[in-house]
Amino acid sequence: MSINLEREVFERRRPDEAALAEFGFALCGGSYVYEEELAGGDLCAEISVTGAGGRSGGAGRLPGLPDMNSVRCGISTVTGRVYDPESGEEYAPLRVEAPVGTYAAEVRVEYMSLLRRIGDSCFRPVDFVSDQANRIAERLLAGYGDRPDFPFKDDDSGIWRITAGGRWYMILMNVESRHLKVLPEITGDEESASTMPLDDKGRITDGYLELLRKGVRDPRRQPDRKVEIINVKVEERDLPALLEEDGIYICYHMNKKMWISIVLDDTLPDERILELIDRSRALVSGKHGSVPAAGSGAALAEAKHAAGQPAIWLIPSRPAQYDVDAGFRDSPDGTLSWHQNIRAAEGDIVYIYQSEPVASVRFKCEVVRANAPREEFWEIGENGEMELPDGIPEKYSRWLSKPVMVLRLLETYEKGLFPRSFINEHGVAKTVRGQRSCPQNLADAIDAVLSSRAEP
Repeated sequence: MSINLEREVFERRRPDEAALAEFGFALCGGSYVYEEELAGGDLCAEISVTGAGGRSGGAGRLPGLPDMNSVRCGISTVTGRVYDPESGEEYAPLRVEAPVGTYAAEVRVEYMSLLRRIGDSCFRPVDFVSDQANRIAERLLAGYGDRPDFPFKDDDSGIWRITAGGRWYMILMNVESRHLKVLPEITGDEESASTMPLDDKGRITDGYLELLRKGVRDPRRQPDRKVEIINVKVEERDLPALLEEDGIYICYHMNKKMWISIVLDDTLPDERILELIDRSRALVSGKHGSVPAAGSGAALAEAKHAAGQPAIWLIPSRPAQYDVDAGFRDSPDGTLSWHQNIRAAEGDIVYIYQSEPVASVRFKCEVVRANAPREEFWEIGENGEMELPDGIPEKYSRWLSKPVMVLRLLETYEKGLFPRSFINEHGVAKTVRGQRSCPQNLADAIDAVLSSRAEP
C-alpha cells in the first residue's frame, strides 16, 4: 500500500503565493513548481502547487500523477514526486508502507524534511482540512467566542462546548465516506409493517429507529475518501425531515434519535449549517433563545420574533405531487394548510419554491396561523385514524405527525422569474430540499426585481 507523504504535511495548511515565489517556486502553466536534488544528486524532488492565489491550470509538469502523490489544501492542490533525473522514472520505494532498506528510508527522511521546510516557509496553518470546516469554526468564534478542544489522544476530532469543560454541542471528525449512512428503501412487507417516523407525542418510533440502525452507505460517495463531518443535536420531531436534506446523514457514532451528521464539503451552505449548530447549542444549554452566531437563520428568526418582527422562510413543493396553484385557487378563503417543520409564527413570510420541472420560486405567502393541531385539518377515516388529503401519495404519511401552518397567498410569480440559478446566486447553495429559513439577501433580491419591473 502506498503512503501519501504530502497529505501528512500539507492537509491542514494553505499556501501563500508570495512566500512560494520567495522560497524559489517558479510559475509554470498556472502552477508553482520547485525542484531540489536529493541523495547527493542521485534523485530529484519536484513539488507543484496548483491554485495558489486563485490561479487555475494543470498540474504544471506533473501530468497524470496518481492521487497518492497529491493533497487538496482548500482550493489549492499540492503534488509531489521523487524521480531519477536520468530516466525520469519515479523512485517507487519512497511510498512503500512495508519496511524498506536503509537507502530508501534515508531518501524518505530527506524528502519529508524538504516538505516540512516548504510547509513552514510557504504555508499558513489551519485547524481543519476543509475550507467549510474552518469557516464554520471562525463563525462560532465570532458569534459565541467558542473554540474547540481536542481531548482525544491520537485523534484530531474537535469538540465545541457550552462552557470550558462543560457539555458539548458539536463534534467535528474526519471519517471515511463509508460511514455516511442514509435510510434504506422500504418495500414490500417492511412498508406494510408501518415505519412511521414519529408517534403521537413527536418521538421517534421503534420501527423508524430500526431503519436508522439499518442505514446504508450513500452510493454517491467514494467509500474510502475521507471527509469532515460534524454531529449536532436535534429534536426528535425534526429528525425525519432533516434526513431528507442533501448533506445530512444518520448520525455516526452517536445516538441516532437525537443527533445528525452533516458533511462539510459545501453540500449544505454555511448559513444552514449554522442554523442547525445554533439549535444544537440551545438544546444542550437548555436555552431556546440563545444569542445567535453571525448570520444564523433559525436563531435570527427567533430573535426577530422576540422583537415583534416577521421571519422569512423558504419551503419546497413538488409539482408532480401537489398543484399549489389549484390549491390556492380552489380554497374558499385563499389559504392553504401546510405541514410545518420550521419554527414559523403568525405574520411570518413564506416563499414556496417549486422543484423540477418548474425549479423556481413561485409564491409568496403570509403565515396566518402556526403550530395548529393537525387533527383539525386531516380527515378521519373509517378506522378512526387520520387520512392524507386527496392527491398526496401514501409515502408522505409522515406529514400526519407534523403540526400545521396556514398560509395566505400574497403574490404569485411566473415560472422562471426566480429560477434555481437566481436563488443559488443569493444565498441558497444548491436547491431547496426541506423547509428552511430564507436568506435575507434572497428576499431582498426578489423585492428588487419586482420593484424594477414595476417602474415605468
